Amino acid sequence: EDILERSNDCLPTGWEIAEENDWSYLGLAITKKNTSFFKDIFTYFEELVESGWLSRYSKSVVFGSRDMGSAACMFSAYFSNTSVAIVEPPQDLLSVAVYGEKNDEGTQIGFMPSVALTDAIEAANALVVAMDPFEYDSPKASDEQLAAIFVLNCRHMDAKTEQFIRQLDMLQPLFEAAMSDNSKFQNLYVTLRNRRDLKSYLRHLLRKTRSSERVGLEKLLCQNVVSRMQAPYFQSCLDRL
Repeated sequence: EDILERSNDCLPTGWEIAEENDWSYLGLAITKKNTSFFKDIFTYFEELVESGWLSRYSKSVVFGSRDMGSAACMFSAYFSNTSVAIVEPPQDLLSVAVYGEKNDEGTQIGFMPSVALTDAIEAANALVVAMDPFEYDSPKASDEQLAAIFVLNCRHMDAKTEQFIRQLDMLQPLFEAAMSDNSKFQNLYVTLRNRRDLKSYLRHLLRKTRSSERVGLEKLLCQNVVSRMQAPYFQSCLDRL
């Protein structure tokens, strides 16, 4: 249902990107998240390892959004020379992956053992996380922790970060940055600047300023938008103000 809701052509995330770039692709459509279900998936990955299928590839990226970010980190342990890309990670995964918080042995994060999850994250070549920092309890990370990962701060996107990332066609740049030997993560911010022309994002900002009753900021936003593009809705709002 999630695939059908998010995709115009009913294809899972990354399928078209892999096809256009002649990449190999392995997708998992999980309809029920529970411990036994994940055990079946781990068994499948072990079979792939034993068959030598995974060893064919010199470089890979594992992607997961929201709750499936934890699964992406764990599954990455089965690949060599792999990186992980996550959009809107759950708070507990962010705390472990980015801020280095330690959990007691036996605790779980998204059905994943936290100790094994930490080991998988440390083994990955790179971890790229796209998130709105205002949506999280984010203590300051140490320099060592920041060097191991890259956080793309998608400010003011709220819980719609994944939606806007897709609309901005940023999934492929996200994957490429994660797999880049040069780690040119900062180039992602250049692409992220395109949000200033994304009308769905601008309407989202307008709703935020309106709900917070910041009339002055609402007016400035409308003036900025109508000065750069044809935007009848923002013009009507500006006229009202």
